[in-house]
Amino acid sequence: MTQASICTIGDEILIGQIVDTNSSHISQALNALGVKVTRMLSISDAHDEIVNSLDRELAANDIVIVTGGLGPTKDDITKPALACLSGTTQYKTDERQLEIIHKILSSRGLDVLDINIAQASASGVTLENHTTEQFDLAMYSGLYATFYYMQACYPYLKETKGSVINFASGAGLFGNFGQSAYAAAKEGIRGMSRVAATEWTKDGIGVFVVCPLAWTAQLEKFKNEFPESKYIEEAEEYYRKALKIVNE
Repeated sequence: MTQASICTIGDEILIGQIVDTNSSHISQALNALGVKVTRMLSISDAHDEIVNSLDRELAANDIVIVTGGLGPTKDDITKPALACLSGTTQYKTDERQLEIIHKILSSRGLDVLDINIAQASASGVTLENHTTEQFDLAMYSGLYATFYYMQACYPYLKETKGSVINFASGAGLFGNFGQSAYAAAKEGIRGMSRVAATEWTKDGIGVFVVCPLAWTAQLEKFKNEFPESKYIEEAEEYYRKALKIVNE
């Protein structure tokens, strides 16, 4: 019987920030095909850990499915780790998968950019090991890009009484490991957005900032234990408002 291992890569899984639902869905699909799942493994965002763990799984199974850890950033850890594991530095573009990506983004009215509209940053590099170049990369591709964009849009927003929705991140709110440059850039965006909201309200411009967070097991537990909590109600209300603005 064909055996398979499902490997999920990401520190967010290991620290409980998000719940791994991918593995259960993949396992059910494999089971329906007559493939026996022998292991479900969570791997940290560390180059050597990824290489060593996948090497062991490949030796023990016929199929190894990897999910997570493939964010569209220039400094992604997983792709170089897989290249090291396979002994190659060449990447191949799957035209069929690329077509699917185009269809998904087009259906949402989004353009397909070189890094899929992602901010470049040195993910997984600790603060003491960050270089100035890596820090500048996150600042210029994230904070400075948002700064220039807002300045350029201001005259049109003032005329149309439009709105700006910027995206910060939970990486800055919670101090995610290995995200110092990324978190700094995102917190800068959050602070700048708050200032713009104060300065531009006289012009009828709405400025909003969203910090995407996953609904974790701990948040679910908190909601169940404190169903009347004002924090849950406020979070849900802010979510509804943001969704309404985006849809408009």
